[in-house]
Amino acid sequence: MKTLQIIMLLSIVFIGNGCKKSKQTLTIGQSYQGGIIAYIDQTGQHGLIAANQDLPSTAGWGCKGTVMYTNVKGYGKGLENTNKISSLCQDLGAAKKCFDLIQDGYSDWFLPSEIELSYLEENLFLANKGNFRTDSPYWSSTEVDPSMGAQALGAWLKIFGGSGLYTDKNGFNLVRPCRYF
Repeated sequence: MKTLQIIMLLSIVFIGNGCKKSKQTLTIGQSYQGGIIAYIDQTGQHGLIAANQDLPSTAGWGCKGTVMYTNVKGYGKGLENTNKISSLCQDLGAAKKCFDLIQDGYSDWFLPSEIELSYLEENLFLANKGNFRTDSPYWSSTEVDPSMGAQALGAWLKIFGGSGLYTDKNGFNLVRPCRYF
């Protein structure tokens, strides 16, 4: 009986030591999992990746004249907003193009929320990483708050090196897909 207990104990120690994962040190601006790291959370192991390039052509936001209730702007909300827009909107707009994108073996791309778009500007654009443009705004997946009346038919945009603004969903603007890791 004692021999069996010792063997079991040694097996547990051996297996337990073999299962340790080494943590990779990740940095903002590093190429990683199909794009460039734009944000890293407190754990140092999760965050936001921006695609290496904008989508090849500008896009409308989609669902012109319809409130989608994606006025959530925080970190972690881009995917949620994109999923909602893509499931409720038949237009091939910015969110749907990100949702359908398969790039570098990854198919979980989304249109970033307003805050996530700010991370791209603060952490990549200002560090001259990511080949962002300054001649046209980038769409976010965040709509204007529906309580703003007629303006609620718009969505938030960001001009890198400039300001954030909102406009109706009719215009064609730049799109930079993102994904979480």
